[in-house]
Amino acid sequence: MGNEKLKLYVRFPRKIEEELEVKNLCPDIVSVHLPRQKSARWCIVDFKTKENLEEGVKILKKCKIEGKPIIVKPVNNKEKSLSVHKSTDSVKSVEHFLQS
Repeated sequence: MGNEKLKLYVRFPRKIEEELEVKNLCPDIVSVHLPRQKSARWCIVDFKTKENLEEGVKILKKCKIEGKPIIVKPVNNKEKSLSVHKSTDSVKSVEHFLQS
């Protein structure tokens, strides 16, 4: 799956229908990994560079869907990327992530 430091966990206020819906939020997103559950409200997004990731965080944190904010967190490289939804303990703070 690539470098975990260039991935973000993104949670939405409603379920996600398709990858393009997520990619349209930020031009720096390279790929979107949707979970198998059809009712999932989260995904993992990949960025090409750290600079793209930092800009992506800024853009996504400003986005609102149906008037509600999107939650953006880095993926912890100690856990499998797609299992981060199971526990908020498996996610670092965005500020700490961007400083490393």
